[in-house]
Amino acid sequence: MMKKIFRFSTLRMQLVGSVFLLITPAWLLMYIFDLPMSGFVVGVLALAASWFGGEHFILREVRALSSVSQRIAEGDLSARTGLKPSENELGQLSKGFDLMAESLERHVKNLETAEKTCSIARSSKPLSPRSDNLR
Repeated sequence: MMKKIFRFSTLRMQLVGSVFLLITPAWLLMYIFDLPMSGFVVGVLALAASWFGGEHFILREVRALSSVSQRIAEGDLSARTGLKPSENELGQLSKGFDLMAESLERHVKNLETAEKTCSIARSSKPLSPRSDNLR
């Protein structure tokens, strides 16, 4: 089994790698045609902005979703993302995730209540044959 050489393990590294791959041809053209380096500086600033934007706007929300999913998998049905509601895709995903966790918690509580009720009903009323069924 061959390992991939250019495999980026995190979302941040994928973003940085993509920007570097896109900057390299521009840098080569500037070098070959002896163009001013201001375009390269703009590219590096774009890289810094994408790094910050990726961390602030994407990775923070993805980490919160990942953390909550792990907590729910471990049995903590009260776990929620705690992210501010927003209209972007990650905001919609976190809202849906919170609603799903809330619904799951409510269903489990209802199931536990039904089990207790059923258990109490069975223990308070022993089963006895009805006389009208014996005829």
